[in-house]
Amino acid sequence: MTMPSRSNRWPRTRHILSFLMVILATGSTALAGWSPPGGFIEKATDTNVRPPLTPQQIQALLPLRGPFVFSAPYLTQGVRITNATDCTGAGDCVIPVGYSYWRNINNHTASNTMLIFLGLDRTRGGTGPTLFAYDKTTELVTNRGALFDAGSRFADATAEGWYFSATMPTTIYLNDGSKMLRYDVNTRQFQTVYDGPLSSAPTSTSGRCTPATTTGSIRPR
Repeated sequence: MTMPSRSNRWPRTRHILSFLMVILATGSTALAGWSPPGGFIEKATDTNVRPPLTPQQIQALLPLRGPFVFSAPYLTQGVRITNATDCTGAGDCVIPVGYSYWRNINNHTASNTMLIFLGLDRTRGGTGPTLFAYDKTTELVTNRGALFDAGSRFADATAEGWYFSATMPTTIYLNDGSKMLRYDVNTRQFQTVYDGPLSSAPTSTSGRCTPATTTGSIRPR
């Protein structure tokens, strides 16, 4: 195979660079007339110090559930999912979500409803892994209840490491000892993905591949 000389390749490279420069110039022009609904840009060299919100200020801006706007100078939008009624005991029963790459929110692009699951500590009055729904039109948030019956071996789980499928909007991937399972939050049905000693199992976006570290044999299902 004969490779083109550097001089023959340069015109093509020059065209590609020119094309990219046009895109960048067009993008910067479009952004010049755009302003976000809230927030601000702060440089690394800025020395501005803003006091944190007090508990009283936080309570004043939060609704019982649903959308709200952070106070100035932030003015960014948020949605409150949980409140004190989700924890029947004293204190906060909401278990921290953890790493952001575990999808606690489903793929809701083709739906008016966004699904969210959270772990609510049963020892603090919570209901264990619990499903919430957010209506993107009415902005209404509802607690759909525990994902498992009180007698289920998953009822006391923290839901850490669980995640929604990127392609199946009502399916959660969860670990069960040596097994990885799929669980449909609507039908409440399980499906075994594989059975083997795995230390980590983040499924790919396509849902067809689950890379993981194993110390033994795996039995696909």
